[in-house]
Amino acid sequence: MKKVLIIHPEGNVLNNPSIKALIDLLQNHGISVSIHCQGSPVRMDHASGVILRPWGKIYGRIKRIALDYLASGLVSYALILIELLFVREKYDLIIGVDRQGIIEAYLWWRLTRVPYVFWSFEIMFLAETSVKYKRLEKIASKFASLWFVQDKLRASKLRFENDLANSNCRLVPLASAGVGKFSDKRLRDELGIPKSKKVAMLMGSLSKWSMAFEIINTVDHWTSDWVLVVHDRYGKTDAFMRKINPSLTGFVQSKIFISNKAVDCVDDMGFILSGVTVGLVFYKPTFGSPYTGNNLAFLGLASGKVATYWRYGIPVIMNSIGEYSDITISCCAGVVMSDNLNDLPDILAQHEFSSLGINAKRVFERMLDFDLYRDRVWADLTSVAKVR
Repeated sequence: MKKVLIIHPEGNVLNNPSIKALIDLLQNHGISVSIHCQGSPVRMDHASGVILRPWGKIYGRIKRIALDYLASGLVSYALILIELLFVREKYDLIIGVDRQGIIEAYLWWRLTRVPYVFWSFEIMFLAETSVKYKRLEKIASKFASLWFVQDKLRASKLRFENDLANSNCRLVPLASAGVGKFSDKRLRDELGIPKSKKVAMLMGSLSKWSMAFEIINTVDHWTSDWVLVVHDRYGKTDAFMRKINPSLTGFVQSKIFISNKAVDCVDDMGFILSGVTVGLVFYKPTFGSPYTGNNLAFLGLASGKVATYWRYGIPVIMNSIGEYSDITISCCAGVVMSDNLNDLPDILAQHEFSSLGINAKRVFERMLDFDLYRDRVWADLTSVAKVR
């Protein structure tokens, strides 16, 4: 195996802990990695040696029409055939990420006979889409040599939705490789947060399903020794704050601190998380789209936020979200509360979080760390590539 193609339409490979770890694994074995995507929402400076092959917005819209609205195998086949006319690389393995990635990997296989595997992060449920929408995905999934998913719960759901064989399933939690390292410089100091203050971090996707607005609305009732740092994953926190509630301006720089420091790579969160006392992780399925309904209701070990906090030894406060909530309770890696965020101020005031951080890091090291799965993933991928 010398060359691997990862088809990842979203393009945020450096913001996905598992994909970033996978790229590092392949490169450490001397594999040339190409990323086929819409385009990257972050700079690719940290992706040294990775070949980025974006297809552009206009062509992306054409693909979306063919795959999502028409759900036409013939049209999609023709589009991939056109792409291959301009591709000179010969790959030994293709990794298709999520629905569009696996469909395209299947079409590449039909045309080139390069073997492919399916790596799932977002599960598309028939009840929230349609038979027409799922048809191509199910066909493509069946011909994948292996399929990777985060845990047993999500495996059971994906197996049912896509008619997959259990024998081809591999479980790899959504997490980075190795424990996190804090930097000497800290975001909290740059923001001017006094050393006497304890910091609760709200990071990632700031949206309705992450309950960001509800969390921010509780800050007025926090005790004086606590502050909140709000950090959008792509550095658009200011825009989010202006959109949700302009009247919060009075709290900004007193109890709420805004971070627009987007990181280019999920592995480099040491500056952002150094000096953080607790991470806030809340999920509320909204069922407004196939991505925010059952995909969140059956979250399993597919929360990159929880894994990232624990990687740095930061305990979490979360609502009841399934397996991660159970682990948090059984391993004393944080606090699980109800969806009623009116209780959040009291939880912050009444708990001592420093002792929970040790447990959080221990859970990461024993259960989540990609390095625990590295050798098996490598063996699986090489065995598939050798079939060719």
